[in-house]
Amino acid sequence: MSQADLFTCDGAPASSPARLRRIERLEWVRATGSSETGYKASQVARTNPFDAPPAAAYSTWSQGVGIDATTLDLYFGVLGDTVLPWMAQDLRRTPRTYDDAGLRCMFDDAAPDDACIDYYLDSLLQDGVLYRPPTDGERTRLRTFTDRMLAEESDGATTRPDTLRKVASAAWLQSGALFRSEMGEGAADADGRRRLSDWELAQALSHLISDHPPGAMGTYRFGEGPDGGSWTPADPMAGYLSAIESAARDGSIQDPEVIRELIRSYAAGTDPERFDLNADYRPENRLARGEYWLSHKLVRFFREWLDYGDVALVFKDTPYATSKYDSDAYDDALRGSITASYTNLMTGYNGYEPLLSQQLDDVIARVVVEDSDVLSTLLTTRRFYVAANTAGGSTIKSTGETHRPYGLDGPIEADRDARWVDMPQGQRAGVLTHPAFLAAHGGNFEDDASVVHRGRLIREQLLCQSVPGLELVMVEAKLVPSAPEKSARDRIAESIESKSECLGCHQLMNPLGYPFEVYNHAGFPRADDHGSAPDGSSVLENMPDPALDGPVSDAVELAERLAGSEHVERCFIRHTFRHFMGRNEAQADACALSAMEQAYQDSGGSFLAMLEALATSDAFLYRQDSPQEAP
Repeated sequence: MSQADLFTCDGAPASSPARLRRIERLEWVRATGSSETGYKASQVARTNPFDAPPAAAYSTWSQGVGIDATTLDLYFGVLGDTVLPWMAQDLRRTPRTYDDAGLRCMFDDAAPDDACIDYYLDSLLQDGVLYRPPTDGERTRLRTFTDRMLAEESDGATTRPDTLRKVASAAWLQSGALFRSEMGEGAADADGRRRLSDWELAQALSHLISDHPPGAMGTYRFGEGPDGGSWTPADPMAGYLSAIESAARDGSIQDPEVIRELIRSYAAGTDPERFDLNADYRPENRLARGEYWLSHKLVRFFREWLDYGDVALVFKDTPYATSKYDSDAYDDALRGSITASYTNLMTGYNGYEPLLSQQLDDVIARVVVEDSDVLSTLLTTRRFYVAANTAGGSTIKSTGETHRPYGLDGPIEADRDARWVDMPQGQRAGVLTHPAFLAAHGGNFEDDASVVHRGRLIREQLLCQSVPGLELVMVEAKLVPSAPEKSARDRIAESIESKSECLGCHQLMNPLGYPFEVYNHAGFPRADDHGSAPDGSSVLENMPDPALDGPVSDAVELAERLAGSEHVERCFIRHTFRHFMGRNEAQADACALSAMEQAYQDSGGSFLAMLEALATSDAFLYRQDSPQEAP
């Protein structure tokens, strides 16, 4: 199927397959009031087994994913610690369970009456597990189990916290807690479609833009705020995404204009305090970040689309190799500090400055919040957010050279305006030339096959074409040995491009990867490439958009050419659909894709307008039982 066909809307009524979606790993972390990073929260919760399958294109994909015996066994291992807020009135837990006097009878009374038990269970299900009104069956089953557990306290061996731990655990074992319904309600229309119910839509909209369910409770953070502590979110009793919860209660959530307003409220913005990070990071970390913020799901989309979130896992031997610092003009002491500072950009062990991946997060957030010609700006901006390097003190070796991957010299003061740096003209152009992206798709050594990794990413994520996997390769996929006189280009040419059996795949990747050879494996600008000037030249042929064909001199010219391509823009829209819908696009989604494209273009390149178009499309709002056309 051609990309043009995917954007040809015939006006036919559209919908998506009805489904039960298993909860995502980070959704479960947030729903239980825990933290993604483990800061002041249960680190056990982060290890839950609800990751998407490794073959899934995005973490939001859950097609055909259930809970088998192994997953259930792993889940039992993390469930106990996450029900603590519902076991007692405890300031360290949640505002709902601490401040609601109606729950105390269940915590304290030796024999709670029926009204007390019912109030506790309704609160637990609505505000702590399901984040929607429970069904009669869910309530009845949990009440029956609770009565049995309370009766067992008569033996004196079981305490009330033990009972409530079992009750809350049982609530989290219900299918409604682990699977979100996207079935639609009521009788099907003439086209076999059912519209999502108010609460199904609230759940779907919440998880379109956030990892929090609607109304999810916050937690208490000691040592922060004017009184020595603070709740997160700012309105703790209302919870996260409270406006979505309210819109579900009064039915206004079905109004397309309300959907648009909710997305605008929760998807992105500016905040000098960066309170959006309060649940995960210390105040010092938050204040070192850029003032532009994106919601959890938007951050995840860009990290997964460009695949840079795990850059810290890609080891680098001598990160400065072939850069200007790898010369007699700089001494070994500086090079040692550069290596230590680069390591700290991966781990953040010393100081509070943002990691390299978070610096790219902040660049992307600014582009999306400013929301004009977003894709082109992402691919061409020279305004990057850089860690400050002037803290001094005992950690200076690990914090003083964090600007070097950008090829910068001089101090970066610990001030937001100073951290925003315009890169030299011709040296960087957008996210594809950011050190975090380059390092994530670079090898361990400077003469490794970074060309292949970077080229494949562009082919698949910006051009929406696939490259056969290595499991199909029937020849030895290996570079010739490294040698001082051989650059990465030389090794690839000798190993791959002289062999016709390799070119079938590598001609899809290598030409798109060569322009990035002006940077090394860690994203430093090269100064000398094994005795020769850095060479980013390449010739693009048989590209899906003929306007992309022709010679390019380096990555900057390639990025600028990609930024002007309609094919790349449509591919970007397709990946947006895939991530936020949690599935692949199909011909039946053409009207949704076309509406997203129209919204993007009519708004002057607004990513948020494109997301609004998706959330108000029939593909998002309606479900049908018959199988949709195969992607």
